[in-house]
Amino acid sequence: MAVFDLFSSATNRLTDKLRSPLATRVTLSKIDHKNSLINEQKRVQHFQRLYDYYVNDEDQIKLYMLRSMRRTFGDEILQKMFLPYFNITTRIINRICLAYKIPPERYIVTPHTETGEPEPQAQKAHDNYQKLLDSSNISAKAKEWHRLAKLGDTCYVQVVWREDHLDYEVFFPHQLTVVEDPMNYLVPLEVEYKQENAGKTKRVYWSQTEHYILDEDDKQIPGENLWNGVNRYGVLPMIPLRLREVENHWGEGDSQLVDGNEKINILYVSSFDNAIMQAHGQLVGINTKLKSKLDLGPRRLVQIDNLPGEAQADLKYIHPEPAIESCMAKIDWMIRTLAVNHGLPAASVSIDVKAESGASKAIDNWELFEIREDDLAYLRAFEKDLFEISRTVWNFHVPSTDKIDEKASFGIDFIKPEAPMSKSEEIAYKVKLMELGLWTPVDDMIDEDEGIDRDTAIGLIQQNLEIRNELNDQFGLGTFKLERGSDGENQNPPQ
Repeated sequence: MAVFDLFSSATNRLTDKLRSPLATRVTLSKIDHKNSLINEQKRVQHFQRLYDYYVNDEDQIKLYMLRSMRRTFGDEILQKMFLPYFNITTRIINRICLAYKIPPERYIVTPHTETGEPEPQAQKAHDNYQKLLDSSNISAKAKEWHRLAKLGDTCYVQVVWREDHLDYEVFFPHQLTVVEDPMNYLVPLEVEYKQENAGKTKRVYWSQTEHYILDEDDKQIPGENLWNGVNRYGVLPMIPLRLREVENHWGEGDSQLVDGNEKINILYVSSFDNAIMQAHGQLVGINTKLKSKLDLGPRRLVQIDNLPGEAQADLKYIHPEPAIESCMAKIDWMIRTLAVNHGLPAASVSIDVKAESGASKAIDNWELFEIREDDLAYLRAFEKDLFEISRTVWNFHVPSTDKIDEKASFGIDFIKPEAPMSKSEEIAYKVKLMELGLWTPVDDMIDEDEGIDRDTAIGLIQQNLEIRNELNDQFGLGTFKLERGSDGENQNPPQ
């Protein structure tokens, strides 16, 4: 289906072709309808480009590069060029999104009784909510929705029931058609998207009251509309996530990052082409009477005849001086500038990595932590809204024993990542904690291997110490003994 037809169909469905005879018809004039389609196409193409760079779609990235390079190079030249590219977009976006670097703790707020016991109803709601989370893909998708919202200003998250558990799906702006609330342009009233399955395209439509799955001809697909057009959840199971104030429903996205990445790629292609075309030397013939057209490149001759005076026939190579180093320096500067403009230290995108102390890294990453705090202001509200929808969908499908109480209060704790330390700094830090009684070898083993519990760690340490004691004569070591006290973790010093 042509792109224009695709959006024409979507717009028609959300305006003239209504899902229910009881729905209110909205009629657009031909001029308004055409302008709406053009604007929708521009919006989709704009966000499609941002998305293609983020997911590193090689074919699409090269098409965007060729389109830009045609302003300077002719098609004949472009056909002979290699098109290497360097994608900095994904690296920068992923580096600046720290909120979900460590999965947050989501929970139901559980008050305690006078005896200190957790309130039973709230504890049950908490346990059921943990069932929801443990069976879902929320940890993986949380990073995705944060990164896509950072790139595009807006993304949508859908709560999906799959047989016996909840999952979450993330949509970038080009993947959706949305009808906005006329009273608030940030609020969606209707959402439609398409799905590809076995070479066939189907459209999925949601509103607060209606739900349809349609084929390419806008007809209901038999066997897939089990609710007969009714949205039995009673809520739209999709919500937008925005990480800044936007001037329209979608925002503009980080065009500066992708535009900068494209300019870097054009310089990279130019430098690559110069290295091939000029580093080999160019054969030049003077008054040789050989017939040759002007055709630059390896094993090609540039013919110069009829020079004034008595120029002797000559055949030689000349060696141009391509500005490859200057181009590479410019590329490096542009990459560093993009990184700094997005809150990253310039060294984070440098090939020449220098060792830094933990304190130095913490100072360099200070702006990143400020960006994280800004994001959390939006993410906390989003997570609460997402919980409300998740609870509605979950409670609709599960038995009464697994439902989450409607009065339950949602809580979330985002864990702040610590600045990385060098190995020597980490050892010195742990030794100091041990001296203060705040850290033990058991804690250290669990920290190094998250797959073991405390009893297993104690057993492994005991085995290691027994081996060392057996080899005491060979290594001249003191005798170590691990004794279990009241806390099961006391270690005696060497004797």
